[in-house]
Amino acid sequence: MTSHIQEEDSKFSTELPGYGAIKNDDDLESEPLIGKTKNVYESASTWSQLTFGWLSPILRVGKAKNKLDIEDITNLPLPMADTTAHVIKEFREHWKKEISAENRDPQVLRAIWKTVYKDYCYAGLLKLV
Repeated sequence: MTSHIQEEDSKFSTELPGYGAIKNDDDLESEPLIGKTKNVYESASTWSQLTFGWLSPILRVGKAKNKLDIEDITNLPLPMADTTAHVIKEFREHWKKEISAENRDPQVLRAIWKTVYKDYCYAGLLKLV
């Protein structure tokens, strides 16, 4: 059974276009693409997170310059849960569960949904408010 999972996992990494180079979690980049600074979102208060007040500094820069450059964004790193490495890790966990389920065929869309549904449901609730 384990060899079947490993075989399916290796098929996954080569069958999806654009993802053939990533074979395992060790191949993921360990360094953030846009810099290593203090995470403004995670250190912000709950009120600031709800009202997007933590974005004020970067919005002021964008308004002053009428655009944002990649150098400006290095001051505003993503929350850890939104990094590529975290999302890929979570997706792989759901995909392994999909291919190990004996009572149904594995479906990539189901694994993707399980990875992102909480964020979409939360955004939908906020849209209603």
